[in-house]
Amino acid sequence: MLGNYFKVAFRVFTKAKGYTLLNIIGLTTALVCVCLIAAWSAYELSYDQFFSKHERIYRVASSVQTGDNISRQAVTAFPLANALEKDFPEIEQVARLDINDCIVRYQDRQFEEDGVLFVDPAFANIFDVNMLDGSLGSALQEPYHVVITESIARKYFPSADDPKGYRNPAGETLIMFVYDPDSQGASYAVRGVVPDPPANSHFSYSILGSFSTIEAVLPEARRNWLNDRIYTYALLEENASAETLADKLDAFPERRFGAEMREQNRQYQFALQPLTDIHLYSQLEDEVQANGDINTIIVFMTIGLFILLIAAINYINLTTAWSLERAKEVGVKKVLGVPRRQIVIQFLLEASLIAFLAFGCAVLLAEWLRPAFQEWAGVTLETMLSFRLLAPLLFLTVLIGCLSGIYPALFISGMQSAQILKGRFRTSPTGILVRKSLIIAQFSITIVLLVGIGVVNSQMGFMSNKDLGFKQEGLLVLKVNGYAEIKDNYQAFKDDLLTNLPSVTAVAGSRGTITGGLGDDPAQTVDALGKTVMLNLDRQRVDADFRKTYDIDLLHGRDFVETDSIGGYMINEAAAHLLGWEPVSESIGKPFESENGAGEIVGVVRDFHYDGLHSAIGPVMLYLTPPSTFSRISLRLESVDILAAMNQIEATWRRHFPTALFQYEFMNERLAGQYRSDLFFANIFLAFVAISLLIASLGLLGLASFMIRQKTREIGIRKVLGASVTNIVSVISSGFMRLVLLANVIAWPIAALIMNNWLENFAYRIDLSWQAFVLAGALAFSVAMVTVGVQAIRASLVNPIHALKQD
Repeated sequence: MLGNYFKVAFRVFTKAKGYTLLNIIGLTTALVCVCLIAAWSAYELSYDQFFSKHERIYRVASSVQTGDNISRQAVTAFPLANALEKDFPEIEQVARLDINDCIVRYQDRQFEEDGVLFVDPAFANIFDVNMLDGSLGSALQEPYHVVITESIARKYFPSADDPKGYRNPAGETLIMFVYDPDSQGASYAVRGVVPDPPANSHFSYSILGSFSTIEAVLPEARRNWLNDRIYTYALLEENASAETLADKLDAFPERRFGAEMREQNRQYQFALQPLTDIHLYSQLEDEVQANGDINTIIVFMTIGLFILLIAAINYINLTTAWSLERAKEVGVKKVLGVPRRQIVIQFLLEASLIAFLAFGCAVLLAEWLRPAFQEWAGVTLETMLSFRLLAPLLFLTVLIGCLSGIYPALFISGMQSAQILKGRFRTSPTGILVRKSLIIAQFSITIVLLVGIGVVNSQMGFMSNKDLGFKQEGLLVLKVNGYAEIKDNYQAFKDDLLTNLPSVTAVAGSRGTITGGLGDDPAQTVDALGKTVMLNLDRQRVDADFRKTYDIDLLHGRDFVETDSIGGYMINEAAAHLLGWEPVSESIGKPFESENGAGEIVGVVRDFHYDGLHSAIGPVMLYLTPPSTFSRISLRLESVDILAAMNQIEATWRRHFPTALFQYEFMNERLAGQYRSDLFFANIFLAFVAISLLIASLGLLGLASFMIRQKTREIGIRKVLGASVTNIVSVISSGFMRLVLLANVIAWPIAALIMNNWLENFAYRIDLSWQAFVLAGALAFSVAMVTVGVQAIRASLVNPIHALKQD
């Protein structure tokens, strides 16, 4: 009996090749999308889950209030870790992380390395880091000791004879330009090798150094509660309550450093962040790296389900429609005494077979596409053949197969044989209503996605073209990397560039750049009423030519001069407004004091963006700093031949700094990097929307083809009575077009609500415009019109004699 079911199914599929193929293509495409989205989402959700103690590890974050300004940050001060261990028995261990990038030199090899972490010995136990030979905890006890990852070992100590790819580096010395007081590079003893960290961790590392190194170089940092620059992680005792500990932390700042807070007019609060929440739920200032966002996962998973729903609607629509062609077959079977149970099984088996065939094709195709998707998304995904991914996908496949087969199976098999053979099922209003409702739902989803991609692209275009308050074109940034020779010879290098390279029109040194966020410092000044106030301002430390090089408008006052090295300050408009100076020119000459000393405000510059368009521009102060503190040198280029200019700049660099690594980046590229995740979101959104529109079109193509077959005789009669091709196409298409128009009415308000919520993530955003909705509706209408219209034209061109001969 089972073999007979499969034999009948094969005959049905062979007879209806077009519908079968459309169903398989639509379902396979949707399931591939779901596979890739599920794999990517699983990767994002897996961050930090691999640590054996992840349920007991918490990061301590801080909230700092200065006046009305509140900074919520991931960094804390040096003394916090020891105080937490002493004050709270709930805490088993605490580890501090100081994250750097620096130049590492070994003999003739010299590279910049990211992820150079200085950590406490407890780091090894908390984060399950074991040396391949020896103990990490003991290796990181003494200052200027490091352990390196296997990748770094292969890079600096390669060995073709060793199967590991490197020779044992223990006892070797690396020169590292970090925590070296004379900027000549400090000698670090290599104590061993650790495995490379997993990619799905919210922090990564290439080299681990002893935290005691920092304490040896900066002994005063041990007592400074207001210098927030390191990350603090606490491992709680097994039975400790994080909620109880969080409550106890409320009184901790006042007890430990209340006097310091009052002196600097600051208020601190500490909070515990579960380790596994950091990647997706934390968007604090000074994060270790750019985190993900749980909302992005929700959006993509929703899109995946939408695409699957569209494909399922296609499948159900085409399956129920095709069942009309088999009504007489069912009627004959019932007359011959075939039990209803067998008819139900036959329909369900056929629907499930197509679903399972699509499932197999989708898994294989998704696995084939996985490497390309990994490169595109910048992640490492697990194989699509894993049970964790296959199990839910298989469940969805079974569900779709059952849903698509259950309606025709139960409805047709339940009708009387006489009704079926007389064709009454063909005019069933219930069946027509179900198909129309499904088409409306399908195109409503598609239109919502089309509006979404229109809004996303408009926002991305707005971000790309928005005036940032400085001129990014032609701005080249060179890295100082802590070299003493650069700091000592900066002025000679600058003069040489400006004198001998016509393509270089301005040069400026600074501590950091103005992209990716700025540090902050407390400042004291007076408000518009002359009252002394203390507040926290973001700060940029620069030389006298910085404003000119970045082409930031000077609104009031004057530019920096060399005598402003102590006491001269510029502020931006936001700072002037914050202090109530209206107009902002009133701020010129007002007393101002920060860690750079007491002085006055000499100029007000136009607001400029320094932390991306997700965040509002904050109050900023600028002040002069000596070359010994520079980490970047910025050049303004005015040249049509960038390659020739770069060659000249590098030659000048080599002449002045023969041992220094030449590293550069264009400001355009750096800014683009700030929006890499947004661009990925936009690109993948566009791809999935295109796929959803394709699937919807395939379903409409199959359904329109079927409906036209049902109207073959009607079309023939209309042609005999003199109807033109245009009239026939209009009659056939009008029903479908009304459904698409109704889908627009439903989709537009839903899309408006969703996209308004998405745009709230940006401090600087577009306003929703009617064009995005009209274009989405017009595109959906056009695709539907073309899809149905082509089928209608083909049917109207058939000889009416052949049409009237059909039964």
